[in-house]
Amino acid sequence: MLHDAIVKSCDIYFYQLGRLIGIDTLHSRAIQFGFGQKTGIDLPHEKPGCLPDRAWMEKCYGENWTAGHMFNLSIGQGDLLITPLQLACAYSAIANNGTLVTPFLLKGAHQQQTEVQIDAQILAIVRTALHDVVLSGTGQLARVQDCYVCGKTGTIQNPHGEDHSVFVGYAPSDNAEIVVCVFVENAGHGGSIAAPISGAIVRSYMNLQKSRDYAQTP
Repeated sequence: MLHDAIVKSCDIYFYQLGRLIGIDTLHSRAIQFGFGQKTGIDLPHEKPGCLPDRAWMEKCYGENWTAGHMFNLSIGQGDLLITPLQLACAYSAIANNGTLVTPFLLKGAHQQQTEVQIDAQILAIVRTALHDVVLSGTGQLARVQDCYVCGKTGTIQNPHGEDHSVFVGYAPSDNAEIVVCVFVENAGHGGSIAAPISGAIVRSYMNLQKSRDYAQTP
């Protein structure tokens, strides 16, 4: 079940899902969420990352590349290269019912939006699962009092040392105001390291908003 696989971070489920849908579908859907390309942020030297497609795999590994490569791609490992900013942007589409937001630093910059086609039923399942990740799953340390946080933990294997710790999510769950992506190198599991940092960021943001609202109250 997709909901439980997300909540419990079950790699085996996504291995099988990746094998079922194949690299062509995986690539085409990931492109729509902004992976494998620059986000368009108003900063120089942004990297597009690497989102392998069938041609890329055949060029690197020949026509006989294996299901093992697909398994790795299905859980965000292997030859896939993405940036924390790309992750944050992808989650903006989940939080905004399919609206992929272009990030910017300058207040006066023109904000572009792209609509991602997401089946309403599937989106509802994913959003509920991300909510439950923090409520009762691997991301419980990202909890914030009086604010429902939605998100996903990640533990990225690192061939050069300790695993990298990741958490990406948004809050509040019903009307998102903030998207957070925390990436901590060589730190271990996402649920134990990146999740509490994300929770602290959301908590600080919410407290700041409350203080602003209080200051503006007549």
